[in-house]
Amino acid sequence: MKTQYKQTLILFTLLMGMNIKAQISEGGTPYFASKSVAESYSIPKISMPPINLEKRKQEGNEKPYQFAYAHKVNINPNNSGTWHTLSNGDKYWVLEIESKGAKSLNFTFSDFYLPKGAKLFFYNKSRSDIKGAFTHKNNKSYRKLGVAPIKGDQIIIEYYHPVQLSEKPALQLATVGHDYKGVFKLANSIYKSKNTTKAKFGESQDCHVNVACPLGNRWDKQIRSVVLYATNNGTGLGSGVLINNTNQDRTPYLLTASHVAGDRRLDIQTAMFIFNYQSSTCANPQTEPSIANSISGGEFMKADLSSVPIEGNPDGQGNPTRTRNESRGVDFTLVKLSSPIPASYRAYYSGWNASNTPPSSFIGIHHPAGDIKKISFGTGIKRPPVGFSPINPLNERQKQYFWEVNWTTGSTEGGSSGSPLFNPSGNTIGILQGGNSGCGNSASDFYVAFNRILPFLKNYLAPGSRANSLNGIENSGNGNLDPRRRSIKSAETESSITLFPNPVQNTLNITSNNINYKETSLDIFTISGNIIDKKLYSIKQQTANKLEINVHQLPKGVYLIKVNNTTKKFVISK
Repeated sequence: MKTQYKQTLILFTLLMGMNIKAQISEGGTPYFASKSVAESYSIPKISMPPINLEKRKQEGNEKPYQFAYAHKVNINPNNSGTWHTLSNGDKYWVLEIESKGAKSLNFTFSDFYLPKGAKLFFYNKSRSDIKGAFTHKNNKSYRKLGVAPIKGDQIIIEYYHPVQLSEKPALQLATVGHDYKGVFKLANSIYKSKNTTKAKFGESQDCHVNVACPLGNRWDKQIRSVVLYATNNGTGLGSGVLINNTNQDRTPYLLTASHVAGDRRLDIQTAMFIFNYQSSTCANPQTEPSIANSISGGEFMKADLSSVPIEGNPDGQGNPTRTRNESRGVDFTLVKLSSPIPASYRAYYSGWNASNTPPSSFIGIHHPAGDIKKISFGTGIKRPPVGFSPINPLNERQKQYFWEVNWTTGSTEGGSSGSPLFNPSGNTIGILQGGNSGCGNSASDFYVAFNRILPFLKNYLAPGSRANSLNGIENSGNGNLDPRRRSIKSAETESSITLFPNPVQNTLNITSNNINYKETSLDIFTISGNIIDKKLYSIKQQTANKLEINVHQLPKGVYLIKVNNTTKKFVISK
């Protein structure tokens, strides 16, 4: 039986973040999204060549879970689209991109820079899915950006350039991702079997256990250390774990598999790291959990960690020696995220243990098939036999680099690659490289043993230390609070706006002397972080320092309202 990588290839990268250096989306309404405006101006269209679905399916047999194809393009405001100048001198650059038959499209910019005051939007023809506004806050030192999937096969790109700006933007579009399977799976994943209706996100199998189930109660911290890792030019998806270091300075290091990370620098710089993509209940939810907690981009560490030769040794500087036979390498990569992790994400930096003694039991936490976060349990960890490996046959020396495991509850599958293996104390002891396990079989999975890769990571995880183990650490000092209570407390203490009446039934008033509501963005979330459809509320009146919102369609409950970068709790009572 051929052993496979546990990586999902899927067009699911580059999702919306919420902090300054994460992928920011400030909201607002695109000018050309208005039907009357769009009918008054021409918007040129570029069509992508058709994709060979049969070829994509064949590639999918070789690369598990291939969901998308990335068209390579050379598109920028100088060679494509059109500029429109308004009577006040403001300018708009607009372009429509079509890839017929796509379930959604996403985009990667190889050179990206926005002047302060400029805005960038992406939206489909029906205006039912809008991404943006992207602003100067999305700029990064390496000048790259990825944009989340937008539903549909015809997407409009709109750039706004105020008249007072002299600085020019950089908008070099490099890839257009054609989703031919459907990243937005919910509508297609609700199915009936006899008298039972099941809803699944992604395509994970039925034996997987949601992390909110009672089996996951003991492992809250470990659950919060695992993230969904989306990369590979809009086509790759896997898992990763935030990892603590002996300085305990909360450097945002993430450990994953090298086949998840893809091309070291380019893919990592345009990658997306998604936190808390999980159900809040044991049952699969009927609506998809929020994907708002994310950070865009990361840095590949200096050590060549992507294919450590298992016959080599560290050179004394934390770097592995090289060998021509890199296909026999141990599959792991260390990444540093592009920005500190916001406290609101409730992240946890996993501890680690480099003991050579296998534990009696173990836990795996992962995102199988790009699904919401799952937890698995097993007993009886061991070294794999000579002659069998996730990649090539092992000899006696090589097998020491892996743990072989079998599951008693749950399993892993595509998308689980790069996820951590935890010992009973909750510390990382391995990183998933591959295996054949699945629901309904007793096949094994293979994890790169942390004790064998720590020498290559010393400069980062244990600089100047001989530590053989390290406990985890919270990302912030209030990490032990209940997640719901933390969200409320954080929202209240960070807020500078006033809401009344609160509780409210029909009209919510928002006032502040510090925010100009004529130039504002607004979103409402459930207390668990799911964004509310804007069709369920509307702005009744908007002045310089007051906003009236009609919320009578929202059901009774507790909500969070985000105005620009300020958040506040309110309650609807009926």
